[in-house]
Amino acid sequence: MTATVFQSNRTVQFSETDLAGVMHFSNYFRWMEDAEHAFLRARGLQPLTTVGESTIGWPRVQCACDFVRPLRFGDSVDLSLRVLRVGDRSVEYAIDFAVGGTVAARGTVTVACCEMAKGTLRGAAIPPEFRALLESCVDQAAASQRA
Repeated sequence: MTATVFQSNRTVQFSETDLAGVMHFSNYFRWMEDAEHAFLRARGLQPLTTVGESTIGWPRVQCACDFVRPLRFGDSVDLSLRVLRVGDRSVEYAIDFAVGGTVAARGTVTVACCEMAKGTLRGAAIPPEFRALLESCVDQAAASQRA
C-alpha cells in the first residue's frame, strides 16, 4: 500500500464464473466494492459509521467497468485501488484488475456521502476526519491529467 494505491489480491472462485469458467461481469462490481471497503478499513475508517448523531454511508452513484480480457476460475487477481477525486459530497475511485501484471479490467466507482435515517438517504458533506484521510490518498498524477 502506498499513499495513492491500495493493493489487494483475490482468487476467482467457481461460484463467480459462468458455464465457460469466465468470471461473470456482476462480480467485478462486487469486487470493486470489497476493495473500497478494505481500503477504508486499512485507514481506520468504516464503510458505515456514526459521526455525531448521524449514520454515514457511501452508496454508489456511478459505476463502470471496461473489460480487457476475461478472468477465469482459479486466476489470482491483483486489485489496485486509487482515489481519483474527493469532492464536497462524493469520492471517485479507480480499480484495476490484473493477472500476472496484465490488466484484465478497469473500473471506476463514484460514491456519495449520505446520512441515513429511518430508511432514507440524504446527501451530506464528507466529515472532516474522512476528508483528511481520503485527500491524503488522492492519486495526484491522475488528478492532474483530469484537470
